[in-house]
Amino acid sequence: MNIIKKIETADKKIIKESIYLLDSEIQDSIFFNLSESLKYEYIKKFIEEKSLYFYGNYFKGELIGCALLAENPSEYLKSFKSLNYKIIFHLIKNLSFITLINILFVYFKIDIFFLDNNKKIIINKNINLNLIAIKSSFQSKGLGSFFLEHILNDFKKKKKNSISLEANNIRSISFYKKKMKFTEIGYKIRLFKKQTILMRDF
Repeated sequence: MNIIKKIETADKKIIKESIYLLDSEIQDSIFFNLSESLKYEYIKKFIEEKSLYFYGNYFKGELIGCALLAENPSEYLKSFKSLNYKIIFHLIKNLSFITLINILFVYFKIDIFFLDNNKKIIINKNINLNLIAIKSSFQSKGLGSFFLEHILNDFKKKKKNSISLEANNIRSISFYKKKMKFTEIGYKIRLFKKQTILMRDF
């Protein structure tokens, strides 16, 4: 049986399983370059903060998918202010300068420099999908689509209007556009791979 639920209790087992899943499936994210303790704090914040959301997808009791969302991009940045110095120190210590530069692009909004103002306003009013992953052995079976649709329906009930996300590979962009009916509205600057911004109205 496939069960999808919003996780509201910061259980150690859930957090550790989520770290393992995200590390296994998404290796080109800022999250992947953090230490284990920072990853733990990162996910814990998504579970505990009111403006952040953490969803788990369970199949026969096994965590096969997870999704991290924010009320909007500004709320996401505000919620992680307490971790900023820890993250920056860790990245400098480990010589992860590309990841550090990409974080600074986000923090100082350099990443959206080429986006027109109307789109910036729209994005900042949207729910933002920060990370989503489905275990590789469960991919291409419709579970990812079902998982995301369930989450979107939850936000629709909360009177939210739209959602935005970023993707940087052809397969993901194709999935969101063809299967999930997202529209490409621009891109965010990253070293050395731009992030395509996609949006969908509920």
